[in-house]
Amino acid sequence: MIVPALFLRPASRHVCHQAAKSPSLHTERTVHIWHANEKETQTGSERSFIGGCPMLPSGFPLPQNEKTRTEMTFFFQIAMPETHRWCGRTISVFASTDHVDDDSFLPKLPVPLAGATLDRAFFSDYQSFFRVFVSRNEDISVRTDCVSPVAFHRLHLTHEVPPGSKLFGSMTPLPDWILDDESPNDFEGRRDLIAFLFQTKLDYEFETVPGAPRQKVIDYSNASSGLADSANTDYSLFVSNETFTLA
Repeated sequence: MIVPALFLRPASRHVCHQAAKSPSLHTERTVHIWHANEKETQTGSERSFIGGCPMLPSGFPLPQNEKTRTEMTFFFQIAMPETHRWCGRTISVFASTDHVDDDSFLPKLPVPLAGATLDRAFFSDYQSFFRVFVSRNEDISVRTDCVSPVAFHRLHLTHEVPPGSKLFGSMTPLPDWILDDESPNDFEGRRDLIAFLFQTKLDYEFETVPGAPRQKVIDYSNASSGLADSANTDYSLFVSNETFTLA
């Protein structure tokens, strides 16, 4: 089974800041990541959210697809809670929605993923059609020069999910793998350099704002571009697979 996993290492051109080591998640209880199932408006005070305008360092260049040189779409960001080893950092996720091909709909993975040894060579061309940024909370502000076609929803991180809410993902000490444990073993020989951050829910679809351009999908019958507009107005990230973010 292909299990999409995002790795945030090494800290180079794709990462604003590499977090230092600190205590791991202190609770064994699952922290659910969810949002209200209704229209919301961004105020600028939110730290974890889907869509709207991302929070990034001032002047930090917005990511572009390495093949098309077009700007990527901002999908979501999560401010890591105080109980997590990455507290004080915010994870921001972008991906291309105006281009896709056979090499750019899932992040590449070592084969097999379980027990893999990761190294810097693996990351040399890793984030070509998506970007995951790690920023210190004190360094970021709302970037009004980037308005996502993804509809804004504030994300809440709590142990309980209110009735009627929409579940986005979860945060636990260890990944909740779909089948067997597929954790990589180490990064260049060091097991302590791999940590689990959070995972997003299987089949989650990102609501878009009215008039948003359709996400491109592969269409082999289109001889000119090989692409077509999605029939769905919502966007998907990594074809709506459950995604595990490790660092």
